Amino acid sequence: MLTPKSRTSWLKGSMTKPSTFSKTMSTPSFQTMKAASLYCRRSSKPLQVPKPTIPWAFSFHCYAFKNGFDSESTVSNSLIPVYAKFSDTKSAYKMFDTMPQRDTISWNSMINCYMQNGFLLESMKMFKDMYICGFEPKPELIASVLSACSQTENFRLGRLIHAIVTVDERFDKSVFMSTALVDFYWRCHDQETAFRVFDRMEVRNEVSWTAMITGCVADHDYAKALDCFRAMQVEKVKPNRVTVISILPACAEYGSVNCGTEIHGYAFRHEFDRDFRFCSALIHMY
Repeated sequence: MLTPKSRTSWLKGSMTKPSTFSKTMSTPSFQTMKAASLYCRRSSKPLQVPKPTIPWAFSFHCYAFKNGFDSESTVSNSLIPVYAKFSDTKSAYKMFDTMPQRDTISWNSMINCYMQNGFLLESMKMFKDMYICGFEPKPELIASVLSACSQTENFRLGRLIHAIVTVDERFDKSVFMSTALVDFYWRCHDQETAFRVFDRMEVRNEVSWTAMITGCVADHDYAKALDCFRAMQVEKVKPNRVTVISILPACAEYGSVNCGTEIHGYAFRHEFDRDFRFCSALIHMY
């Protein structure tokens, strides 16, 4: 039985030499396997060791399978993100597909795996399957899927997601979720719905306002972009770096030099002028 301290030492050592994993584990222990899987998941960047350790993940996966630990959701859920880090979506899906029982974490991990590796269509299909199976996705996951919908022009699924979150108070009152919807509708060039979602928000933060300003600028509606920026100031929401960079093109195109000069001063006071993107936008405006 490994103590917490010795377990951590063993994990670090076995990660550098995958072959030592099965040799040092003579007696299976669920607690040790759970600790190993969690350590594996938290350290996959990739795994914070000198050499790439995807063989270690395979070794761990095989050991878990042979000793019956693959049926434990904690172990399986921890391996999926590791495979995702190494772009091994096939192994991740195999892990997911063979799980006797899946929970919300399992679905979220697999969908994120597809999203991280550019498999947008697969991620959207799995999102629909997740919802059909009765699992509730996290707001962050819904926002990611909405982004995938806009990139693949799957507006039907995006609107379906909007309908889902509207009837759920947890999502409907979420600033994060509403902002994701605003961004989605701007990407769909549906200005009317974007404004409708934004106007229904009980609380708006700098990210929400920036999404509106960015959308207006992308849609070449510079007057509304400036109106949003002024309204943002009236509500005493401080613009962030992205807001400032986003509004400058509107100042340039609409000919609002005074507003641009004020933004220049604001950016200088908050040290945004060190950002090369801001400097480029400022030069373009002047």
